[in-house]
Amino acid sequence: MQLYNEYYPIRLLTHQTWCGRRNFHENKIVLYIFAAMTVLLALAVAPVAAAGNANFVNLVAKDQTWTPVDGGGWGKMMYKFTPKPMFEFNGHGLVAGTDYALISYAESGDSNILGYGTADTEGNVHIAGRAVDLIYNTYTTGEYADQTGAKIWLVVKDDLFITGATGNFDDWSLWSPAEYLFETALVPMPV
Repeated sequence: MQLYNEYYPIRLLTHQTWCGRRNFHENKIVLYIFAAMTVLLALAVAPVAAAGNANFVNLVAKDQTWTPVDGGGWGKMMYKFTPKPMFEFNGHGLVAGTDYALISYAESGDSNILGYGTADTEGNVHIAGRAVDLIYNTYTTGEYADQTGAKIWLVVKDDLFITGATGNFDDWSLWSPAEYLFETALVPMPV
C-alpha cells in the first residue's frame, strides 16, 4: 500500500510511519500543526474570558418618591474596569427622537457626562464609552448609607447646563425626572 503520492507529498500517518525513525520530519510537522491550533484556540478564548469581569447596573423610571414606575422606561449598563475600562448602555421605553445624556451624578459639584445618544423610533437608545470618568459619592444616610459608589442616570440632554467641552455640567437648565432613568444600585469603586 502506497502511503503517499505526487498529489500528497506528506505521508499519511499510520502506526507504522508514526513510530518509525525515518518519519521524524512528518512527526515534527504534526507537532507544529498541533501547537499552532492550540495557540489559535487560546487567542479565540481570550476575549471571552476578558468579558467575564463585566458588571451590570439597571436604570429605571422612578416617581417623585423615588419608587420604580411599573411599565416605565428602563435600561441596563454593562461596565468593566479591567483590562480596558468601558461601558455600554441600552435604554428602552424612551421618547423617540429625544437626545439623552448618560451621566455620573455628583451629590455636590460637577457631574460627568459619560456619553450621548438619541432614542430611535422605537424608543431605544445605545450609548458606549470609557468607564473612567465616574464620580464616586460617599453616603452616610439614606438608601445607600455607609456605601461609596457612582450614581448613573439617563437624563434629557437639553435639561443640562453644560460647561464647555469637558463633559461636565454644573447645573440643570430644567428638572424633568419623569423623563429620566435612575440607578437601582451604585457602581462600586474598582479595587
